[in-house]
Amino acid sequence: MTRTTRFTATATAVLSLFLGLALVAHAKDKDKDDDANKVTIKKTAYNPASIKIKTGQTVTWVNEDDKDHTVISDDQKKEDFHSDNLGNGDTFSHKFEKAGKFAYHCKYHPRMKGLVTVSD
Repeated sequence: MTRTTRFTATATAVLSLFLGLALVAHAKDKDKDDDANKVTIKKTAYNPASIKIKTGQTVTWVNEDDKDHTVISDDQKKEDFHSDNLGNGDTFSHKFEKAGKFAYHCKYHPRMKGLVTVSD
Protein backbone atom coordinates (compact mmCIF):
# COMPACT_ATOMS: atom_id res chain seq x y z
CA MET A 1 0.00 0.00 0.00
CA THR A 2 1.46 3.37 -1.00
CA ARG A 3 1.70 6.32 1.33
CA THR A 4 -1.02 8.21 -0.63
CA THR A 5 -3.36 5.22 -0.49
CA ARG A 6 -2.85 4.88 3.31
CA PHE A 7 -3.49 8.60 3.77
CA THR A 8 -6.69 8.41 1.68
CA ALA A 9 -7.90 5.34 3.58
CA THR A 10 -7.18 7.01 6.93
CA ALA A 11 -8.84 10.26 5.90
CA THR A 12 -11.89 8.36 4.69
CA ALA A 13 -12.12 6.43 7.98
CA VAL A 14 -11.82 9.61 10.05
CA LEU A 15 -14.41 11.39 7.92
CA SER A 16 -16.79 8.41 8.25
CA LEU A 17 -16.31 8.43 12.03
CA PHE A 18 -17.13 12.15 12.30
CA LEU A 19 -20.15 11.76 10.02
CA GLY A 20 -21.41 8.86 12.12
CA LEU A 21 -20.99 10.84 15.34
CA ALA A 22 -22.81 13.80 13.82
CA LEU A 23 -25.74 11.56 12.82
CA VAL A 24 -25.93 10.08 16.33
CA ALA A 25 -25.90 13.57 17.88
CA HIS A 26 -28.66 14.70 15.51
CA ALA A 27 -30.80 11.66 16.38
CA LYS A 28 -30.35 12.36 20.11
CA ASP A 29 -31.36 16.01 19.60
CA LYS A 30 -34.47 14.88 17.71
CA ASP A 31 -35.35 12.48 20.54
CA LYS A 32 -35.00 15.34 23.04
CA ASP A 33 -37.32 17.51 20.89
CA ASP A 34 -39.84 14.69 20.70
CA ASP A 35 -39.75 14.18 24.48
CA ALA A 36 -39.91 17.94 25.06
CA ASN A 37 -43.13 18.12 23.03
CA LYS A 38 -44.77 15.16 24.77
CA VAL A 39 -47.71 15.43 27.15
CA THR A 40 -48.41 12.40 29.30
CA ILE A 41 -51.95 11.68 30.47
CA LYS A 42 -51.88 10.00 33.87
CA LYS A 43 -53.95 10.13 37.07
CA THR A 44 -56.64 12.08 35.22
CA ALA A 45 -54.25 14.94 34.39
CA TYR A 46 -52.17 16.27 31.51
CA ASN A 47 -48.49 16.41 32.42
CA PRO A 48 -47.21 18.99 31.82
CA ALA A 49 -50.47 20.92 31.92
CA SER A 50 -48.81 23.77 30.02
CA ILE A 51 -46.27 23.36 27.23
CA LYS A 52 -44.37 25.89 25.09
CA ILE A 53 -43.34 25.10 21.53
CA LYS A 54 -42.32 26.86 18.31
CA THR A 55 -44.53 27.34 15.25
CA GLY A 56 -44.50 24.22 13.08
CA GLN A 57 -43.75 21.82 15.93
CA THR A 58 -45.91 18.87 16.89
CA VAL A 59 -47.22 17.96 20.33
CA THR A 60 -47.90 14.31 21.10
CA TRP A 61 -50.20 13.25 23.92
CA VAL A 62 -49.72 9.74 25.35
CA ASN A 63 -52.38 8.13 27.53
CA GLU A 64 -50.64 6.26 30.35
CA ASP A 65 -53.78 6.20 32.48
CA ASP A 66 -56.15 3.31 33.11
CA LYS A 67 -59.06 5.57 32.06
CA ASP A 68 -60.02 6.74 28.57
CA HIS A 69 -59.37 10.39 27.72
CA THR A 70 -59.55 12.86 24.83
CA VAL A 71 -57.69 15.99 23.74
CA ILE A 72 -60.07 18.66 22.43
CA SER A 73 -59.29 22.31 21.65
CA ASP A 74 -61.43 24.83 23.53
CA ASP A 75 -61.70 27.14 20.51
CA GLN A 76 -61.96 25.24 17.21
CA LYS A 77 -62.06 28.50 15.24
CA LYS A 78 -58.65 29.47 16.60
CA GLU A 79 -57.00 26.04 16.22
CA ASP A 80 -59.01 22.91 15.54
CA PHE A 81 -57.60 19.78 17.11
CA HIS A 82 -59.43 16.91 18.70
CA SER A 83 -58.51 13.33 19.33
CA ASP A 84 -60.66 10.29 19.17
CA ASN A 85 -61.06 8.30 22.36
CA LEU A 86 -57.60 7.51 23.76
CA GLY A 87 -57.30 4.25 25.68
CA ASN A 88 -54.24 3.22 27.67
CA GLY A 89 -51.16 3.35 25.42
CA ASP A 90 -52.87 5.36 22.68
CA THR A 91 -51.33 8.55 21.30
CA PHE A 92 -52.57 11.67 19.55
CA SER A 93 -50.41 14.25 17.76
CA HIS A 94 -51.13 17.70 16.40
CA LYS A 95 -48.83 20.07 14.47
CA PHE A 96 -49.32 23.73 15.42
CA GLU A 97 -48.94 25.99 12.38
CA LYS A 98 -49.59 29.39 13.96
CA ALA A 99 -48.53 31.28 17.07
CA GLY A 100 -50.89 31.74 20.00
CA LYS A 101 -52.23 30.17 23.17
CA PHE A 102 -54.37 27.11 22.66
CA ALA A 103 -56.35 25.73 25.59
CA TYR A 104 -57.70 22.18 25.52
CA HIS A 105 -59.62 19.73 27.70
CA CYS A 106 -60.86 16.15 28.06
CA LYS A 107 -64.52 15.63 27.19
CA TYR A 108 -64.87 12.93 29.87
CA HIS A 109 -63.20 14.86 32.68
CA PRO A 110 -64.10 18.58 32.62
CA ARG A 111 -61.45 19.49 35.20
CA MET A 112 -58.69 18.11 32.97
CA LYS A 113 -57.31 21.15 31.18
CA GLY A 114 -54.14 21.98 29.32
CA LEU A 115 -52.50 24.79 27.39
CA VAL A 116 -50.17 24.85 24.39
CA THR A 117 -48.32 28.15 23.87
CA VAL A 118 -46.87 28.48 20.37
CA SER A 119 -44.35 31.19 19.48
CA ASP A 120 -42.55 32.11 16.25
